[in-house]
Amino acid sequence: MILIVDSIKNTQDCYVADVIVDSIKNVEDWKRVVIAYEPVWAIGTGKVATPAQAQEAHKSVRSWMQQHVSADVANHTRILYGGMYR
Repeated sequence: MILIVDSIKNTQDCYVADVIVDSIKNVEDWKRVVIAYEPVWAIGTGKVATPAQAQEAHKSVRSWMQQHVSADVANHTRILYGGMYR
């Protein structure tokens, strides 16, 4: 699993896609990957990203995967909000 955390500054400055890409650009075996995205300011604070923020982050991940890996990987990689994966 790849956990991507993002600061409030990145969220406010629209650098979320850069943070995500930097976290996943060196993956070698996509079949074994589950991505969990959560802004660091939301961890343990009681605050959560809005559905629109989470959807935009997930959209950025899928778009990058489609352009740099493959459409199959983009369509089949699990992307979660937060680190709650079991």
